Amino acid sequence: MRATVYEIEQTEEYVDRCMKAAIEHYDGIFLPGQLGEYEVKGTRPADNRATRPTASWSALHRLTNKVNHCHVGTIDRESREAFVDDTIA
Repeated sequence: MRATVYEIEQTEEYVDRCMKAAIEHYDGIFLPGQLGEYEVKGTRPADNRATRPTASWSALHRLTNKVNHCHVGTIDRESREAFVDDTIA
């Protein structure tokens, strides 16, 4: 199923609003890497490792020179928390 031109335009407008909101309201953004396991539940989308990182990195690239951002590459949750705490302290 392909998206219509209207759906693509609506999606692009939504992304633009999100980018403007990020620039206006955030001093910095932390992008965590994927955890080792993804548990599929009825309330979560299916695991799609191909598109999740691409969309996230694309969004951060659009924010370059507008909002500070940092990738948190460790997969251990405690290490992630410690890194973010140390960075913003």
